[in-house]
Amino acid sequence: MGFVKVGWIFTSKDADLFLSSSDVLKIARLQESNSIIHPSEMKISKFVTVKAKALSMEGDTGVDACMVSDQCQALVRDGIFSGTKDNETLLVRKAKGNDIVPSVIYGKSGEVTEIPIDYFIVNLSSGASKSNEGYNTLKHFDFPKENRPDRPQSVASR
Repeated sequence: MGFVKVGWIFTSKDADLFLSSSDVLKIARLQESNSIIHPSEMKISKFVTVKAKALSMEGDTGVDACMVSDQCQALVRDGIFSGTKDNETLLVRKAKGNDIVPSVIYGKSGEVTEIPIDYFIVNLSSGASKSNEGYNTLKHFDFPKENRPDRPQSVASR
């Protein structure tokens, strides 16, 4: 049928928590498993996560769209995180035996054993701005003048 996976959507009762650390791990795995090879020959992901949530008891709902960074995706793919400490922190795996685990460093803290998930979340816009209510994306296009129906193309203009 020509369908293409572009992302996933999930619901949550916790409107106060944007994403949990286990959500970030799942998003990273989904982005990695749905990566594509860009024409520049780099592996990238266009896989989007949408979280639907209740905004009020009256039934108002909202959505948040996001991805995780390529760095988070690579750290999860390579097994650097051992799990979650709480809803806001990922634990860096400790090396065992002959295993080598790279140091995870952020800020001026030096090497860390846990890292907040906020460093990995990339917010995406969803919806339209309230200030541009009359804005119509169909009026703004880069379609060549010659191919517009209100300006017929003549053979002489070629």
